[in-house]
Amino acid sequence: MSNIIKSTLRTESHFTDDGRHRLLLKKVWNSKQPLVTVITKFPNYDGDIKVDLTTQLIINNVSDMGFGGVQMVNLCSNMQMHKQADEVEDTIHEDTDKFILKAIESSDTVILAWGSITSKIFSVRVKDIHTILEPYPDKIRVLINPRSKKLCHPLTPATRSLWMVEKGEIRSQSDEKQTEETSS
Repeated sequence: MSNIIKSTLRTESHFTDDGRHRLLLKKVWNSKQPLVTVITKFPNYDGDIKVDLTTQLIINNVSDMGFGGVQMVNLCSNMQMHKQADEVEDTIHEDTDKFILKAIESSDTVILAWGSITSKIFSVRVKDIHTILEPYPDKIRVLINPRSKKLCHPLTPATRSLWMVEKGEIRSQSDEKQTEETSS
């Protein structure tokens, strides 16, 4: 005798009219469980049918954490960022931050998982996202590399199968300016 398990994974993707930007990728497997938003650097695939390893690792880990769905948004929404980030002129669309804000507002938890930031493009976007996140300090969590204790990306080998997520802290731009002034 066999045991048959049937399940449904609902996918909702939002793109710009020209298809260059993925603004949101939402996957829900249990609407009775809480929803989480995960913010990474940039999308690789459309995510409807074809998913990249990052998307698969996010789904696996947030499911293990007890979430029933995930909304994936990115610092930069252009789907060509993975090829030549420094050569992409329109890294975000005018609606990118609106979709990020909607995802944050409709989620119980927001996990920052963009990893290290070495490019000016991404460092500017991190500041923008911090501003968006300021009103939601209780929702913020950070994906942590268990070895370095620093914010990491889901592809980091140490975090692929078990996520260490800690409460995050968002510093306002005024806090950063005061820190810069006192250190001068």
